Amino acid sequence: MSNNCGCHQNPPSSGPAPVKHDYSKAQALTAILNPGNQKKVLLYQTLTVNGTLGYEYATFSPDQSVKSQGYNQGVVGNYDEQPSPLSPVTKWGSNIVSMVMDGVVNVYGVSAHTNSMCLLSPVYQPLKLAEVDKNLNSKIAGCTNGQGQAWLYFQKSDGGKTGYIYEKSLTKLNEKPTKLVITKDAKLDTDIVAFYDGRRRWIAYQTWMDGDDDDESYSQIQIVCLDDESAKDHYMQGSKTVLDKELIELAATSAVKNGKELIYIYFRGQASNLYWSAAELTKNGAKFSTPENLKQIKMDRRSSLAVLPHDEGIVVYGIKKSGDGIEAFLDPFVFK
Repeated sequence: MSNNCGCHQNPPSSGPAPVKHDYSKAQALTAILNPGNQKKVLLYQTLTVNGTLGYEYATFSPDQSVKSQGYNQGVVGNYDEQPSPLSPVTKWGSNIVSMVMDGVVNVYGVSAHTNSMCLLSPVYQPLKLAEVDKNLNSKIAGCTNGQGQAWLYFQKSDGGKTGYIYEKSLTKLNEKPTKLVITKDAKLDTDIVAFYDGRRRWIAYQTWMDGDDDDESYSQIQIVCLDDESAKDHYMQGSKTVLDKELIELAATSAVKNGKELIYIYFRGQASNLYWSAAELTKNGAKFSTPENLKQIKMDRRSSLAVLPHDEGIVVYGIKKSGDGIEAFLDPFVFK
């Protein structure tokens, strides 16, 4: 990409240094299969030493062993303690997303230097008109329709306990982000997942509902279709009983079960337990199953989740509670 294409901003030659954070306490990650070789996986992650982007290229298997970070340890990246703005530091508490566009894996995140969404890989390039809310962790999500169009999603605060989610087109970069008015109940600092079902775009996020004199406030997971008003938005039934009102991490993937293509959503719920729920996306919407608890698996409360489908189940990437780093483990029960 040219720096003078008009749709992207030039990288900053200087700027305020990001506040020093411990990135091991809020590690971002995203996993994606190599579009040219589905037996290989790219595991992108923020480096704990400085918050810049690193990645591991590995064989995709249900018993995959994830490499450790550090020079000569298997995770490639810039391990300088004070990297330059051209090796951007990601915003602490945010996350990273990956998608295939025109056959190339693109990774997006939020720059701590500019407080804006940017392309992190295959090259660094800030996006125009993509500033996020400086007072939020700025979780983002993204999806593509496989036909040259792609979108990013992020949240802005409205001054209360909720905030609208916005959509940023990656094919109309000179346009301002669009407010998604249907997301008015999105919990502040919610994680977001986005996916495309072959016809329509969907997002899922955590809600917040204030209680009245008789009812307590509560939170649950909502799934919204962005392209078809006849496909009603849905709450994940049972999710509010396993959420403890704290912010959660979300991850989503599609997989075929019994000849049907299903969307699986994984999330961290009460007591750091890991849950999953699945739905077939029909013309009338989505009805997600009651969340299932992956017993004896507890996840770190601030690090991201990533999931990929395998013939034997769903491979989950994340940091377990009290874990030293990212691990991969198989959830075989979703296919039984």
